[in-house]
Amino acid sequence: MLVSEHIYLRPVEYDDMANLVVWRNDPENWRFFFNAYPLSMAGQKIWFEKLLSYEAKKLFVICLRNDDEPIGTIGLDAIDFKNQRAEYGNVLIGDTRYRGQGLAKEASIILLNYAFFQLNMNRLSLYVSTSNELAIKLYEKLGFVTEGIIREGYFRAGKFNDVVMMGCLRCEYIELTCACSSA
Repeated sequence: MLVSEHIYLRPVEYDDMANLVVWRNDPENWRFFFNAYPLSMAGQKIWFEKLLSYEAKKLFVICLRNDDEPIGTIGLDAIDFKNQRAEYGNVLIGDTRYRGQGLAKEASIILLNYAFFQLNMNRLSLYVSTSNELAIKLYEKLGFVTEGIIREGYFRAGKFNDVVMMGCLRCEYIELTCACSSA
């Protein structure tokens, strides 16, 4: 487990499938996802079986420390140990009661520390819809910088939407965290 003050991250388990379907199908969440179709329980079960054998992906459930309640997800994808890079994502506070409390940031800090200092990643990247302004602000606070725009990168709600490509290097993250702790 990866632990902080209010939450911890644990690997996703089979028993989490029902929550994942509910959280990801919530229209407020789904509008920012790049997948074209809502999730089904049957599809999630197939996905979970594949996830178990996919070493380049680590998906975690965000749980509250005080009562072990699962409230969301976060993860790493496309983990490449040779080139020391991975894709950060799947950030979701699925339980609406816990949104706006800084828990996505807290979970992100846990995951970034894990990626940079335990998995020895040098670079993390992410892709986010240009319309997901709250997520972009969070990523900037974590040290991610915009590296480009993928014009009309995905189709949703009857139109093509742009995607922001962002990245963060370990040295930038260290510099940011050192500056924050001394301020």
